[in-house]
Amino acid sequence: EDLDTPEAKESKELLTQYIKALGISVEEYWNEVALKQQKFEEEQEKNENISQDQFEQVWSEYTEDVVKDSDVEIVK
Repeated sequence: EDLDTPEAKESKELLTQYIKALGISVEEYWNEVALKQQKFEEEQEKNENISQDQFEQVWSEYTEDVVKDSDVEIVK
């Protein structure tokens, strides 16, 4: 796909605005998207008929486990 088309430029701008509204960096956004896609593919190998709701539950549990297993302290 040509990334110099007006449509591609508009899509890129919308995505940039969306990421900015989330309050995260472009790198953080793509890291999470890539990680979630990888996890989805892993889960699909286990269950090729996994629904979006089922995957969201798996993703939620996975991210909770990652947080529990990390040594990060949240300071307010």
